[in-house]
Amino acid sequence: MKPDYERECIQLYCGDCLEILPKLGEVDAVVTDPPYGVNHNKQSAIRRYKIIDTIQNDLIPPNISWISKYKSIVWGGNNFCDQLPRSTGWLIWNKYNPPTCQHSQAEIAWTNCVKTIRLFSMQFSGFNRQRVLMDSITPHKSR
Repeated sequence: MKPDYERECIQLYCGDCLEILPKLGEVDAVVTDPPYGVNHNKQSAIRRYKIIDTIQNDLIPPNISWISKYKSIVWGGNNFCDQLPRSTGWLIWNKYNPPTCQHSQAEIAWTNCVKTIRLFSMQFSGFNRQRVLMDSITPHKSR
């Protein structure tokens, strides 16, 4: 299986981790943003484009209780507290969105990789920031 992004010692795969993970064998970490199971309707978020749609598989939260056996980061982890072990490590992404913005002001991720809360601040303006973020990743070689 070919990674969607590769640089030095980093390989990233984009897709459904339930389909991809069994094909990879041993992995160093799982970073995922599963459907939250909140039945979110995107109509209000993108009304100006006249697109009415729902997020795929978002009617009920998927079972992700198995993920804690890996080093993991689960974005939207606050929606899965009943499935994940207690953790003192949480990642907070401060998006700098004003209170009037239709997008959330922050994202929360459950993790078993760190033991304290970590804050990352970067303004979110849609997906135009994705490439900048990917280019800024600095690989850390294992000791």
